[in-house]
Amino acid sequence: TWLDLRPTGGDADVFVSCKINPTGDDVGFPSKADGHFNFSSTSYLEDTLVIEPRHKRSCARNHDDDQVTLYIAVYGYAVSTYTLSAMHATGTIRLMPGVPYTGMVFKQIARHFSVRVGFEAQDLTIQLMPFYGDCDLFVKMKGTADMGNFDYYSIRAGATMDIVTIPEAKICTNCEIGVTVYGFETAR
Repeated sequence: TWLDLRPTGGDADVFVSCKINPTGDDVGFPSKADGHFNFSSTSYLEDTLVIEPRHKRSCARNHDDDQVTLYIAVYGYAVSTYTLSAMHATGTIRLMPGVPYTGMVFKQIARHFSVRVGFEAQDLTIQLMPFYGDCDLFVKMKGTADMGNFDYYSIRAGATMDIVTIPEAKICTNCEIGVTVYGFETAR
């Protein structure tokens, strides 16, 4: 599970607990008091929290149960406005040529995609157009791309379109092209 707390004003932090006791102060659960949360992020400005399945299971009453409820508290250290988003981690998402995919990537998180290339070689252009935020594009032929393992990349600042073109002369055929979108900051 990925949680992202993005302020639009002020600074706030996120605390997550496996149990709830809403008292309205730090006596309750979840709260920022020691021992009153299982997961937290207290970064300045944007907070991104990754809760791995093996850690989330610690919240399950029956450890074979995949159904876990997480309770979330947001603390503002001044008047704050924010957006809180949650998303389940996904595996690789298949892209279809010519069909746009709209999604979200959180700060310091990578989303993985793949696109199938047939037997006939031709140029392949991959475009990443953020509606807001800043994300970067990494592409690898015959594998999964990441920030340290790629064949092509585009890193543009802010909500500027990233474009990668693999020329016909260099593209693999009958293969999978790995595409990774990395969130320099939360982006849609």
